[in-house]
Amino acid sequence: MTTLARWKFLSAALAVAVGFTTVKSWRSGEAAPAPAAAVRSRSAEDALMRRTIHISAGAAGLSEHALVEQIQKARSPQQITLLAEKLGLVGTDDSVNALAPMVDDRRPGVGEAIIGCIGKIGSERSVDLLTELLKDDRPHIRMAAVGALGSTGADRAREALATIAHDRGDPAQSTAIYALATLGGDDVAALLYDLSAGGDSDPQVIERLHTLAQDGDPQTQASAVAALGRSGDPAASKILIDLAKNGAQQVKWAAVQALGQLGGPDAIKALGELVKSGDRTTVGAAAQALATLGGPEARELLIEVAMADTGDTSMVLGALTQLHGEDVEQALMEVIKHGSVRDRQAVLPQLVKSGNPAAVKLAIELATSGSRNEKNFAMQMLADSGAPEATNALLDIAQKAHGQTRTQAMEMLSQVRPGDPALTALLMDSLFSGRKDEAQSAAWTLGRIGTDDARQALLGAVSGDDENLAAAAVGALGQMGSSAEVRAALARAAESGKPSVKLQAMQLLINSGSPEGMALADKALRGSDPDLARNAAWALVNIGSADARRLLASATTSQDPQVRAAAVQAMVQAGDERSTDTIIGLTRDSDPQVRAAALGALGQVGSKQAADALMSAANTGTNEEKIAAVNALGQIDDPRSSQTLANLIKDKDPQVAQTAIYASYNGGAEIDRALIDLLNDQNGDASLRQAAASQLRSRGVDLDDNLSKKVDELVGPQTAYYGGAGYGGYNGPYGGGE
Repeated sequence: MTTLARWKFLSAALAVAVGFTTVKSWRSGEAAPAPAAAVRSRSAEDALMRRTIHISAGAAGLSEHALVEQIQKARSPQQITLLAEKLGLVGTDDSVNALAPMVDDRRPGVGEAIIGCIGKIGSERSVDLLTELLKDDRPHIRMAAVGALGSTGADRAREALATIAHDRGDPAQSTAIYALATLGGDDVAALLYDLSAGGDSDPQVIERLHTLAQDGDPQTQASAVAALGRSGDPAASKILIDLAKNGAQQVKWAAVQALGQLGGPDAIKALGELVKSGDRTTVGAAAQALATLGGPEARELLIEVAMADTGDTSMVLGALTQLHGEDVEQALMEVIKHGSVRDRQAVLPQLVKSGNPAAVKLAIELATSGSRNEKNFAMQMLADSGAPEATNALLDIAQKAHGQTRTQAMEMLSQVRPGDPALTALLMDSLFSGRKDEAQSAAWTLGRIGTDDARQALLGAVSGDDENLAAAAVGALGQMGSSAEVRAALARAAESGKPSVKLQAMQLLINSGSPEGMALADKALRGSDPDLARNAAWALVNIGSADARRLLASATTSQDPQVRAAAVQAMVQAGDERSTDTIIGLTRDSDPQVRAAALGALGQVGSKQAADALMSAANTGTNEEKIAAVNALGQIDDPRSSQTLANLIKDKDPQVAQTAIYASYNGGAEIDRALIDLLNDQNGDASLRQAAASQLRSRGVDLDDNLSKKVDELVGPQTAYYGGAGYGGYNGPYGGGE
């Protein structure tokens, strides 16, 4: 186990242990304890391992300014979260300053996403802001700030986090421990000690760890055991051996891992005994610990158990294959000759990969005469080995076999010998073999290889009479880029090919943004084939270019409603006043599908002109139009939308009312009042009252005891949680809550 992996295990175990302690409610303004003296600075190397990787925006092909602008304009919390993840990698103080006000955004999950982004940016300004947020009286914001401080990689964050980690009455205690683990350092044992009793010298810490490892709840024991493994204290081996044999299961596992870290003759001997006589879980952990330790003694113990007839030894063999030496190879060959099928599968890949002649020979035998599963297993081994004799054998199998075996062999060969002329010849033979599955697989493999010969073979298949083969060849050509020759062949197929080939070729050309594709789209949108026109319209939406928008603008007058609905999406991407006028016109379309698409698109536009149209539809439209408008109103910032939604929460149609409730997450105080009125209406629709209760809780509205009781009755009591956003503690709709 690597140093980093050991650290993660210890930190996780420690946080679980602390999470089970009695947690008092956090109170704003409560005095915090002084930082523990035992918390020490981490090394530069350790900091480097754990600090979030930060790169320049240009190197990542991103624009910091554009990302900030997109986050500020984004309508949904999910979109903000995704954009914030990207910005965290490239952001600077400019981003921190621009996004700081969004910490107060009331949409569920937005504040946490912004705080996480600031933590990943990790500048001095980031640390200043996050430290200030530790005083915030909103628990979810404070929790998120605690977690984000760990992402900064800043030594300055350690003192604040250590203070929280030592306060058993602070709900953010376990989050702070995780955050300290993210920062890294050599202070975990001291921290565990201080959490238990207090102290500041290493001998005392070790002594206290000995006590904790033998007493207390299993979680605390496991944490102390892991700390002892890292301590290097030889005296710890006796305790660890006893716990590895007699402790609770999670303590056993931790003790075995700790013995592997501690090392020494006693530890090796104990691990050997566990491999021979422990339960299945302990056997696997002990075998891996011996493999990690290495050395003659550990190797001899693993070989001894592997050679013994003691049932399932696959986990021991898995550990043994990680070691090297003539004695190891001899033992593994014995397993191949005389072991069970499961044991052979555990060791044969390693020997084949190392080029062992006997193992390669056996793999070839299995690939040619074994069962279907054995053939697949053996062929994959031969391909993975990369040895000439192995891949030559695989080529021979492909030449002699047919069907699935031939297909799989060629696919594997294409990954290790893609330019081999013999392989290309085999693929071309399969392409025109008349065997459907084999031909289609060969087409895709040729497309991935991408050689001139492969391209010519696929071009020939496109112009052939076999529709299935032509369709497969068109798809395969799409993997090869857009050379003039390929585009010309696809254009011919789109003009005169069979129906499925025609459609597929057109979509490929449109998606490439090529002139041929635009010409085909124009012809399809003006043509009489509605299926072709619809597919062209939807393909153009994904392009987003000026030519694509121009073509779709003309499609708003199409006779096909699905084509008109697709055109709406292009108008949104254009974002100009003329496009907005077009969308508003389509809200009065004769087809309900088009009207709904247009109303939804206006929510993405977000302008005053769009808001006016939406509020008109929400107040005077049909129920279907109201529902579409309500969903869109929830996305815009116009202050009038909040009052409109509040009014619609009381709509006589239950579906409209419920849609308004769930769209009102971003509204103002009038939304709270409407929801509370609905909650208090004992004669109201039960499902609407339940939806109102759920929304009130999600919005974090301060309710009196009477209203809180009603909310609990309708949606259940709120589950208590520990830790911050990103560590399992956030209980909102985007963090694993209701």
